[in-house]
Order: sequence, then C-alpha cells, then structure tokens
Amino acid sequence: MRRLAAIVAGLLLTGCANWEAHQSAQELRYLGRPVDALYDEYGVPVGIAPTSDGGRFLEFQSFRRGFECTAKVTTDRRGVITKIKTGGQNGCVTPL
Repeated sequence: MRRLAAIVAGLLLTGCANWEAHQSAQELRYLGRPVDALYDEYGVPVGIAPTSDGGRFLEFQSFRRGFECTAKVTTDRRGVITKIKTGGQNGCVTPL
C-alpha cells in the first residue's frame, strides 16, 4: 500500500512539474508579444474585458488531443501581452 501511495505521489509531482515547465515556456513564448500571437495556438478569445489601465483581459479556450486548454491573458493598451496564465487538463502540456 505504501508503494502505491509513493507511486501516486510521484506521478502527481511529475504532473505539477510538467505544468510549471509549460507555464514557463508559454511566458517565454508570449510575454511582450502582440496578443494576436496567441490566435494560432488558442484561436479567437472566448471572452474580452477592459482593464482599468486601458488594457484588456482576454480568455482563450482550445482543445488539443481532446483536452480542454485555456489561456488567460492581460495586455497593455497597445495590445502587448503583459501576463499569461495557462490551464487545462494534462493533455494540454506538450511533452518536454
């Protein structure tokens, strides 16, 4: 039983590490770029709202290999990405 618990804990930690690596890769890829750069990977936004500083908050949703993947993005008033947070199911993470 302890061995099974250790295996499950290891798998969970591996999944978290993969998500952290995926998030870091997405930040490197998109921060400082125009929001249009996300369209190829995520499609058009499913939600857009203005921010108090004149920028926008956009939410993207896509499906990869049958898994729902999301990106929540904040831009400045010029449409340049200043913040990105990705989420979804484990199938969204591209194997490293």
